[in-house]
Amino acid sequence: MKLTTAKIKNFKSLGDVDLNFRNLTILVGSNSSGKSNSLEALKFLNYLLASDALPKLEGRQRFLRYSSDAINFIITVEDDNNQAEYSVSLGASKRNTLIASENLKVNGIEVIQIANGEGEVSDENGENHQKYQSYPQAIEGLAL
Repeated sequence: MKLTTAKIKNFKSLGDVDLNFRNLTILVGSNSSGKSNSLEALKFLNYLLASDALPKLEGRQRFLRYSSDAINFIITVEDDNNQAEYSVSLGASKRNTLIASENLKVNGIEVIQIANGEGEVSDENGENHQKYQSYPQAIEGLAL
């Protein structure tokens, strides 16, 4: 599996950044141009995908670009003849960080569509649709 693109919005100093990856990708730029924050954003997304918990609200504020309400990520990965696009938007309740929306497309087919704790999940063929609903207390309980 190979990461081919990443779109990062409202992470630290990054307003709206598009990254395209090849077998070897080198980030070049002047001081304070966002190279380190781009890498840190990818590390943060990796943490979100690998962890069972979300960062606490105060932790989220550390990563959120000033005057923004949400941090957004869209990544595309490929292997052989398959492509997946995953997007996630992190918002906040009064107490904790929340996943405001989460979407997954596999080969252009919507597999996961969730917004504000409700949505639909299906298989990679876009069939076998299942309703999804999480309870706000359960989502907020995931924050560390």
